Amino acid sequence: MIRVELIVDAFGCVTSVTSVGHAEPVSGVSLVCAAATVLVRTSARCISSVRGATITGTARDPGRIQYRVSVHDPTARERIAGMTDFLRRGLSDIRDDAPNELELKEITEGDAYGT
Repeated sequence: MIRVELIVDAFGCVTSVTSVGHAEPVSGVSLVCAAATVLVRTSARCISSVRGATITGTARDPGRIQYRVSVHDPTARERIAGMTDFLRRGLSDIRDDAPNELELKEITEGDAYGT
């Protein structure tokens, strides 16, 4: 089971992503794991190219990716929000297709319950 926690701010911009775990491989390969990894890793790389935003994170251990985003320039918010929507939609689609392999928890900053 892959567990992804996505934290967004009031502007719809990702502020934190944590992805932990692995999906069940079929014939030695897990398409769910690969898809989730590509989405999370590529979102981090895209966000790192946005002026006015800073990203820090790690992917030291297999099955664990974590990053935090700080937006310093309000003009960066629109791009970050678009990337957040793409990440959210992709992870939601994976979860909907493979609910026993990916769990997605989204939290809006200031909301202790999440969705």
